[in-house]
Amino acid sequence: EVGDLNVVAKGEAGNGGALKGFHFAGQVGGPAGARFLETGTIAQGKLSLTSLELQGQVFNGFDAEVTMGSGVMELDGLKGTFAGGEFAGLVRILATEGKLLQAALTVAHLDQAQIARNLAPDKLEAQGTMSSTVNVEAGTKSMLKGRIVLTSDGPGRLRIKDEQIAKGLAEKLQTEDASGLLPPSFSDIVVGQLKDYPYQTAEVRLVDRDGVPILS
Repeated sequence: EVGDLNVVAKGEAGNGGALKGFHFAGQVGGPAGARFLETGTIAQGKLSLTSLELQGQVFNGFDAEVTMGSGVMELDGLKGTFAGGEFAGLVRILATEGKLLQAALTVAHLDQAQIARNLAPDKLEAQGTMSSTVNVEAGTKSMLKGRIVLTSDGPGRLRIKDEQIAKGLAEKLQTEDASGLLPPSFSDIVVGQLKDYPYQTAEVRLVDRDGVPILS
């Protein structure tokens, strides 16, 4: 059992992190050192964190049941709070590489303004809250495959101040399914709207199609 552990990792350009109030209890077996991640085991593990900060994003009240075998770590019953909202679900990781193998999460009532401030305050502004379902796994043609759905909880507003980001979103929206249906000026229309886009309801879907991410 390990408890009350605090760790700070310094990085460049805001890429550091901090872990506070780490507590773990469970049955651990295997060799010490790096080989533990390959052949070690964890059973009946209980993990909790007071807070976890990664690249400016802060997660609080983090709890999970932990198991590990054959180099795969599983965090089940995962729950916590983030950006004024809550998340829960399952995450599986290839321990030796830190590679995400699977994530099945529900996210409720995230504060978009807080996320925009943390990610890119000079490029994004947002108002309102949103919820999400995330079902992804490691892909063969892409890093991840699956589906992410974002749904607004009510009215909100999005301002994209960086024109290159807006153009990139416009290009993602021009799928083969919409070929011939969109006007030639579609990209300019989207870029203009995203400079200040109020909405009553909104839903965004990101789906992997044969290794190609499709945004709708």
